[in-house]
Amino acid sequence: MYKIILIIICLLISSFGLQGSSIFNLLSEEDIALQVHDSNRWALHSDYTQPKQWATYSEWLCFDVKNIEVEKSEIYYDNEWRALPYLIVSTPFHEYEFHISPIYEYNFEELNAKWHDLLIGAKSACFYTAHFPQEDLNSDTYSNWVIFKLKTVNGYWEEEHELSIK
Repeated sequence: MYKIILIIICLLISSFGLQGSSIFNLLSEEDIALQVHDSNRWALHSDYTQPKQWATYSEWLCFDVKNIEVEKSEIYYDNEWRALPYLIVSTPFHEYEFHISPIYEYNFEELNAKWHDLLIGAKSACFYTAHFPQEDLNSDTYSNWVIFKLKTVNGYWEEEHELSIK
């Protein structure tokens, strides 16, 4: 069953320039099982008071590392400015932004270094992520995502291991 899902994922992401073997070597059966398990519950959803309702599920998206850049954003959250790293993936027809949740405090330098270490020398990277459509409802060439995990041949980062709720 999981091998069939892996094949489907490889076909779906072939437009991003990854070879199928890169995915088979990067995502484990446990990674795929996580996505299947999480497909039964929302990862993100709109406030119930909003007139236009939306909900998204977590999924793995994989890209060629040469299309990935780590950037810095300054956001105002909870009455203070916070520096947060985020990832931009540019493909020929689409730009993806992957952000971490601002509700947690991160050490920018440490997380930025961790992401760079994971990406250096890797051919591909997979993000466990959920679409945040509120930010890009009118765009076919841009999308905004919340990242929960990042995986390359160099290792693994996941949000829950970095959390420090204020």
